[in-house]
Amino acid sequence: MRLLISMVIAVTLGGLPIGCGNAVTRLDTALRGAVPSREELVGEYEVAYSFGVETLILNEDGTFEQQLEEEKNGVVIKNEGRWTFKAETGELVLHGALCLYELESDPASAKTAWEFVREPRRSGKDVRIPIFSDAGLAYRKKPE
Repeated sequence: MRLLISMVIAVTLGGLPIGCGNAVTRLDTALRGAVPSREELVGEYEVAYSFGVETLILNEDGTFEQQLEEEKNGVVIKNEGRWTFKAETGELVLHGALCLYELESDPASAKTAWEFVREPRRSGKDVRIPIFSDAGLAYRKKPE
């Protein structure tokens, strides 16, 4: 039922509902600000969920590291992949990313790799990568 409601909302708003899949929905453009450069994207990001903290590191060489540490049982989930950035469209693609924000309701989400397409934004030195804008979730770059 939740999936059906999400599909109706996403189609109504002009996007395709594929969870962490390869569709960019209008929900994910909700962040305001300028499109950051590739150089500004490189670095460490963090997002806190009700069940743990996820860290995402975008390396200069086009690889990324993703890690989630669950608070209640100390389980650590680690993942690696590649990332690309299309400056002309402002799209960041995490190739092989895990959809960890759904982990609490869908434990299998930590086992499926996605083409995670998002539109990062910069406001001053604050760089954010939306995860699920409808819930206000975004990776936030840690100060250097």
